[in-house]
Amino acid sequence: RHLAYEPLLAVAGPSGAGKTSFVAALLTAELAKTGVDGRLDVRTAFVSATEGPDRALDRALAALDAPVSEAGSAWEALSNPPPGAARVLVIDDLEAVVDFAEADRAATVALLEKVLGTGLSPVRADGVRIVLLLDQEAIDAVVALSPGLTLLPSIVRYLAPPPEAAARDISLEPGIMAGFVVEQGELITAAVEAELGRGGVPLPVVSLVLAACVAEGEALVSTHRAAELGQAMSPGQASPNDGAKDVVRKLE
Repeated sequence: RHLAYEPLLAVAGPSGAGKTSFVAALLTAELAKTGVDGRLDVRTAFVSATEGPDRALDRALAALDAPVSEAGSAWEALSNPPPGAARVLVIDDLEAVVDFAEADRAATVALLEKVLGTGLSPVRADGVRIVLLLDQEAIDAVVALSPGLTLLPSIVRYLAPPPEAAARDISLEPGIMAGFVVEQGELITAAVEAELGRGGVPLPVVSLVLAACVAEGEALVSTHRAAELGQAMSPGQASPNDGAKDVVRKLE
């Protein structure tokens, strides 16, 4: 769904989480089946930065029939696919860019800088998608390579449970933004991490309940899996009530 609208996606997760298998076996196969921007001739190049970021990029562009001219850039070559055709560039092991000399990664970094852009969203080209795979622990190190990579975390999607900080944002931010005073937030965060760890859950149950309670004007938040969390959140000093239980039943 993300790639239906956005030109760039980074898939992050722990080493060994199955990022490569997920993208190779599922994500690119889905793009080939559904097409990209109405283009059904989807051509995919899958390379690893471990062979040398720029060397891998050159090989990918050659496979996509997008050779770089002497004075041109990788983005200029990639962003003009033939009529009816789409290009999908997948760079695996992106964290390896930090291990290579600047001369061996300059073109790859320049491509990412160009696509990330300087605004609120990446630069688009019709029929072009770029997918990056990297270990979640290496995101900061990759971003530190260039100020032009500052927006990289904004396009990261986690294949496995995200770090605690991300789980905390997911679980507590809706209530905080709605004006709730949050106490014992670590209990709510732990419940969200457990939800994410179980897999197959589009959104954590706690976040769904938070959103529903805000919409319903409820004062107490609880879940059917961790009812005791209702004691951890209340608006100001208001007395708890059982209204959220009705919301939970509605969600169920």
